[in-house]
Amino acid sequence: MSYVDGVITSVPNDQRETFRDCAASMASLFGQYGATRVVDCWGDDVPKGKLTDLYMAVKAVEGETVCFSWVEWPSKAARDDGWKRAMQDPRMQPGAMTMPFDTKRMIFGGFETVNDDRVPLQPGPAGDWELSITRLIDVPRAKLWRCWTEPELLKQWFCPKPWYVSNAELDVRPGGFSRIVMNGPNGESHPNDGVYLEVVPNEKLVFTDAFTAGWKPSGKAFMVGVVEFADEGGKTRYTARARHWTREDMQAHDRMGFEPGWNAVADQMTALARTL
Repeated sequence: MSYVDGVITSVPNDQRETFRDCAASMASLFGQYGATRVVDCWGDDVPKGKLTDLYMAVKAVEGETVCFSWVEWPSKAARDDGWKRAMQDPRMQPGAMTMPFDTKRMIFGGFETVNDDRVPLQPGPAGDWELSITRLIDVPRAKLWRCWTEPELLKQWFCPKPWYVSNAELDVRPGGFSRIVMNGPNGESHPNDGVYLEVVPNEKLVFTDAFTAGWKPSGKAFMVGVVEFADEGGKTRYTARARHWTREDMQAHDRMGFEPGWNAVADQMTALARTL
């Protein structure tokens, strides 16, 4: 059975985006050391009680929201080993990361899984086929656009480390061909061919692996990617969506680590863009 770490915190309402960014960084770190899933939730329907409740548990004050997070591991042994290695990582050293909440009021613990019933998805709206992330990034959208459309820049951030991109060919125009070759630490090589469907400079990219150069159908269509960049409060609202051909493809992508993986590369893209 899997093993789960659970965390309850109280975060100032105006720190929601900071919490999201911090959570994405932590998800990337835990994923590197063996976690299979990291979920962070912002309180929405959290009732207050008379004897006890989640607000009292973390001594929440006015203007704070209770947040709940959990990390899934393949086993207790994997969790213990993952935590040991994570605590030695430079990102976990004192002062390396600023938490948007009072860590002294944080509640956490490890839990053995006694039941894990996954309810199958039922037929529903098109949203059942989509996975997405959204971030508010303090970088001009033109710089983020460059990271997506200039091959030498894309090679520096597109894969969660220790994976890397060895080759990137980008003909950024509607109908233009793209090839991105991703490589793993054990010699893995995964070429990804596709075409651009829509290109709106500094605003929107739409691409798919359903076709390759010359609109030749690929062997197996998996997804359409939609990346959007919008000005918001002097920053950039960055949204990345993966729209899949089937619900099964979406579920497979989710199990592959869509959310921690795409958030990890968003962190890498942001760090690179800030140097441009």
